[in-house]
Amino acid sequence: QFLPSTNEPINLVPFNVEKNELYTDARAIGYTVEASLQITEVSASPSNKEFTFGSSIPFEFAVEDSVTSERVTTGRSSQFVAVLKSSGDNFESAKAEATEGSDSVFTANLAIDANSVKGAGTLEIQGVGVDGEAMPLAEGADGSKSVYPATVIGDIDVRSDVFTTQSGDASATVFIAEFELTSNSVALPGARLSAALVGSDGKVVTIAEQALNNLVVAAGTDGAYQLSVTGEHHDLAAGQYKLQFIREVDAARAQAKNDTPQPLFEIEISHAGRSKGGVWMQMEVISLTILGALYVGISSHNKMFGKKSA
Repeated sequence: QFLPSTNEPINLVPFNVEKNELYTDARAIGYTVEASLQITEVSASPSNKEFTFGSSIPFEFAVEDSVTSERVTTGRSSQFVAVLKSSGDNFESAKAEATEGSDSVFTANLAIDANSVKGAGTLEIQGVGVDGEAMPLAEGADGSKSVYPATVIGDIDVRSDVFTTQSGDASATVFIAEFELTSNSVALPGARLSAALVGSDGKVVTIAEQALNNLVVAAGTDGAYQLSVTGEHHDLAAGQYKLQFIREVDAARAQAKNDTPQPLFEIEISHAGRSKGGVWMQMEVISLTILGALYVGISSHNKMFGKKSA
C-alpha cells in the first residue's frame, strides 16, 4: 500500500517490467536471500541407534542463520522436518513436521510406524523451502548434529481372520479378511497397503476382465484393517487363494529401481464353496419329505388292507 498524507491508502500491484504487465498473482514473485542454516541447541535427539516398529523418536532444536547469527523461524510455506531415510537408495519412509514454540525452538516426534523401511538408514533434521525442496542443515558451532545413524529392527506381526460365503442362496461370493498389525505387542495403525488376490495357479484373479491386483485396504484404529472381495460364484469358485499385501513405500522403492515389489505378508484363503442351502436345499428337503410320507402311507395301507396269508 501507498499511504499518502491526505487521502486514503492506495493498494499497489506488482509490475513486471520485462513483460510490461501487472502480476496477476503476487505469489509468483520470488527473490533469493543469502543464508546458511545450521542446527543449534539440540536438547532432545536419538539416544541410541536401533529402533523398533511402533517407537517414537523426540527432537528439540533451534536453527540459526550463520550469516546474521539470528535464529530462524518458519513462514507460511516453509518448515522443518525430521525424516527417516534408508541407506543405499536414500528413500524417505517416515516424516514428522516440527512445530515452533517459544524462542523459536522446534519440537518433533518421529514415529517408526508400519510404513517405515526396515534396516540401516539415517535420521535427519532438515528444512523444506517454499518450493518443496529439502534444505540440509549444517552442524552447529556448538557441535549440534542434524544427521544421526539409525537402524530399524524387529518384525511386523500379523493376526488375521478370514470369512467366505457359504450360504447356498447368496447372490454373490464374498471374501472378507480382517487383520491386525503389531510389533512387540504394540499396535501399528496407519499402514498404507494395497492387496492382490492370487489363485492356486499363482496368477492374479481376474473378474470381468479386471485384475484384482490393486485392492483397497480399509484401515481402522489400533492397528486393525479389513479387506473384502466380491464376485460371481463362478469367478470365486471353491479353492485355495492368497491375499498378498504390499506397502505403498515398497511399491514406490521398487518402481524407482524398475523392480517388482515384494509382499509384506500374505493371508491364505480356503474357500469351500457354497453349501447346498437356500432354494435347492429346500427342494431336496421337500422331495425327501414327500417320498417319506408316501412310503409311510403305503406301508400303513398294506398293514391295514393287505391280504392275510392262508
